[in-house]
Amino acid sequence: MTKPVVVVSNQPDRVRDIASCLGPGFNAIPLDPDAQSAPDTGNAVMMVVDVDLSDRKMIDCLRQDVLAAHGHLPSVFVTDDHRRLDVVQSNALGASKTVSRRQAVGRLRQIAEAYAQTAGLADPIVACDVAIERAAALNTELFAAVANAEPLPREQIQQCGQYISDALRQDGISTFLREVKRHHSYTHRHSICVTGLAVAFGLNCGMQAGDVQRLATGALMHDIGKARIDLEILDKPDALSPSERAEMQRHPGYGSEILLADAQFESEVVDMARQHHEYLDGSGYPDGLSDHQLSDLVRIMTIVDIYSALIDRRSYKTAIPRATAYQMMQRMHGKIDMPFLKAFEPIALQEN
Repeated sequence: MTKPVVVVSNQPDRVRDIASCLGPGFNAIPLDPDAQSAPDTGNAVMMVVDVDLSDRKMIDCLRQDVLAAHGHLPSVFVTDDHRRLDVVQSNALGASKTVSRRQAVGRLRQIAEAYAQTAGLADPIVACDVAIERAAALNTELFAAVANAEPLPREQIQQCGQYISDALRQDGISTFLREVKRHHSYTHRHSICVTGLAVAFGLNCGMQAGDVQRLATGALMHDIGKARIDLEILDKPDALSPSERAEMQRHPGYGSEILLADAQFESEVVDMARQHHEYLDGSGYPDGLSDHQLSDLVRIMTIVDIYSALIDRRSYKTAIPRATAYQMMQRMHGKIDMPFLKAFEPIALQEN
């Protein structure tokens, strides 16, 4: 069942952007506030308002025409990232919620799903689909936050970890990994895959909820340093040159710098970002740490990071079967923690 969402804007590009944010399952019904006639909104889930809130004529039109006719719908106002007065104006117009333009990608579908659930219009959905979609949107937002030197969305990061945990409890790791493969971006796909594997490991081992949450947060953030890597290197379809590989290997250091500057995350999360390419024998990077210098959470992160890279496809390499990948890792004595690898076996080899 497709659920209608009224999109109020006199700019077609913004209507298309919002439709893209809502994604499949929602039908964006454009409503031009300047038009003489309005479309049939039927059993719409909500109304998204994306207009110039500094325009007095537009405000009057919204108040007298649009909101008067459709005021029964929950209204979500998209506000300009740099205009705090937009939020004030939205609230004055009776907004149910406000979402900044930067947050719209990750938030609009989530809000629409909640309103659809309340209205009894929600479809049965596979939990993994939703968790992966939200994790992909979060990755986009994280990279944007780093690029714009903005605070990282800690609450959304933790919430995303909970979504993934819930999805794994319902559908299992194999379903999760199959769904992740559909995502086109390797960088985002890898981050989501590592998070799913780390959380599955924690749940399977009976870790306390706090440790599972730290694992999820660390996994979602472990490659945040790649936000500082040139896209020509990050998205290169071929194998990297030696100089490009050297730059790529700077991402753990970049990651710890970003997290320390952000100052919202525990030291364990910073360690997972900086140390997930370290080996027990000291042959890893960036610091050549070894054995007792590496925490349990870092050791787990290293295992799931290697496994994820092996089983994923790249344009220059095929995906390695999961059982083969695990067998390859069993030969990494001295480099990775073998007791943890043994504990990871039920996750690595799970078929259903």
